[in-house]
Order: sequence, then C-alpha cells, then structure tokens
Amino acid sequence: MSKSTLPAKDWLLQVLPKSFKNISEVVSAEHLAEFSNEMTELKQRLDAQQEGNTKLKEDFEAEKVKAQELQQKVTALEGDKTSLNTKLTEAEKDRDTYKEFYDQKSQNGQKLPKSDASNKETETKLAADHPMSILLSRAQ
Repeated sequence: MSKSTLPAKDWLLQVLPKSFKNISEVVSAEHLAEFSNEMTELKQRLDAQQEGNTKLKEDFEAEKVKAQELQQKVTALEGDKTSLNTKLTEAEKDRDTYKEFYDQKSQNGQKLPKSDASNKETETKLAADHPMSILLSRAQ
C-alpha cells in the first residue's frame, strides 16, 4: 500500500486552508520551512499511529474470533462433562449392585465348611470286607 506524499506546504494548505495564508504572510520563509518540517514529521507520526491502530484493531478482531471459538469449545466440553458424569453415576450404581451381590455371596461362603466334595482327597480306603480289598491283600 503506497501512500502519496505531498510537500509539507501543500499538505498544510489542504489541512489548514484558511489559516495557511495568514501564517505564510506573517512568518518568514525560514520559519515557515521549519514549521512545515515539523508538521511533516507530525503527519508521519500520525500515519504510523493510524497504521498501529489498524493493526491493533485487526488483532483485536482476531482475538475476539478466537475467544468465541474457545467459548464454543467450552460449551461443548461442559455438555460432554455432563454426559460423562451421568455415565459415571450409572456405572457406580451398577458397581454397587454387583459389589452388594459379591459381598453377600462372600459372606455365605464364609459360613460353608472348609472341606466339601470339591476339595476332598480322591484316594479313598476300601472297606476290609470289600472284594477288591480282599484280592489286593492276597496279592501282597
């Protein structure tokens, strides 16, 4: 973006059309040139400030868009959080139900005798009058 540059005298004439004639008639050429230089420098600073303001406004708008996007994400995450909390509550309820069932069965298991049909020794002694016992005793 190129800017058109005007001599300070022409710029002053545009900016101060009524006052410039009076100023130029009263002030000497040397003072008018010095005043023109100062005004040119002032214009350059104002232009730079205007560019800075434009850049700041663009940055502000970009940050505003980012803030809106982040707000949307926060809203979505809050919905997810609510959904996950609901699922967690349901899972805890199921866990408590199964834990209660397990604890109940565990308590029942503590009341059972230490040995039952599932953990007895498989080797049993035959009665002395059992036919197999008699044959085995003769074989020895």
